[in-house]
Amino acid sequence: MGTLPHTFSGDRTQVEQFMEEVRTYLCLNNDVAGFDSPIKQVYFTLSCMKGDDVAGWVRDVGEVVEQLDPINDNITEVWNHFVVEFTNQYMNSAREDRAQAKLETLKMKDGLIDEYIAKFEELCRQAGYVLNSPNATRLFLQGLSRHAAKDVVRSPPVRGYEQIKGRAVESVASQRILDSLFPGKGGPYRPPQNRGPFLGNSNFLGQSRGNQ
Repeated sequence: MGTLPHTFSGDRTQVEQFMEEVRTYLCLNNDVAGFDSPIKQVYFTLSCMKGDDVAGWVRDVGEVVEQLDPINDNITEVWNHFVVEFTNQYMNSAREDRAQAKLETLKMKDGLIDEYIAKFEELCRQAGYVLNSPNATRLFLQGLSRHAAKDVVRSPPVRGYEQIKGRAVESVASQRILDSLFPGKGGPYRPPQNRGPFLGNSNFLGQSRGNQ
């Protein structure tokens, strides 16, 4: 029953979709002879993996499974262990790759520094980055607004992620105060200045001309 999973050739962007298709297919056919066997479930999944990028791993796992006793070792733990190994080999790496790519393009929007920090730290966790590392610091500064980044790198210098983050938060808070005091791109409101009796009073000009 159901559609067979798409062939997995090592494309890490397709890892989660592939495993979801495998699980769905196995669940739909759980009452079919053979599909309730953990060992055969592993063999079935391996049969859906083809290509140079997965051939070595498929071969190694297949050799291990071949050594299992088809009766005494045919237990649920076989499948569970296979899923763990597959996740470590492909899924975790795929998640890290996606997180690293997102960090390169992550930008703070509309002065929402708290949201930016939360997203940045979560992506660093997924990417396996240490927050105090030079690369993480670079990415954090890269995603700030130009005004906030300029404040962070000014003297006296700050060191470490927590200090850098703290100064960025202070910069955005200061900018919000300035924006509330001086709304609009033109800066603070200035009332029209008196241009003097000759240029500022059209009636006076008219009277002056009429008297000539």
